[in-house]
Amino acid sequence: MPFKSYTVSMFSLVRFSPSIKGILFALVSTALFTVVGAMVRVLSDSSMSAFQILLFRQLVFFTVLLPSIWVNWSRLLRPKHLKLHVVRIAGAFTALILGFIVVAAIPLANATALGFTQVLFVALLSRIVLGEDVSWQRKATLIIGFVGVMLVVQPSFEVEHYSIVCSV
Repeated sequence: MPFKSYTVSMFSLVRFSPSIKGILFALVSTALFTVVGAMVRVLSDSSMSAFQILLFRQLVFFTVLLPSIWVNWSRLLRPKHLKLHVVRIAGAFTALILGFIVVAAIPLANATALGFTQVLFVALLSRIVLGEDVSWQRKATLIIGFVGVMLVVQPSFEVEHYSIVCSV
């Protein structure tokens, strides 16, 4: 049985197994990335810059996270690893702005296919940054996955397609 159900008044609280939760979070994440990609595409077609779109995205997320920020305010003012937080924020900003530029500049299907290379780069960086062992099977999978994405996208490497280079 994948879940246990508890009833509290009119609502049913469901406790899912960690595997089911992971699958649900992955599905919701994929759906939200798709919605955000489509919204970025529509907004960029209406002459909004990627920076403006990113600003409004951050305002929405700040509003959603405001209750959590309020509850944890004192802990947020004393980060344990400030330099790592700064590096993470800079990396997230760079990834978001380049991702928005790519979605605005190339077809959404190609941008989505290129987004799937994220997993490949996480595996590659796990070796470089964390020193994880990368077996020959994983290396072969990374190469095959990257070749597969390139076959789907079929970049022409012309100057006007600089966005593909930004996304990778």
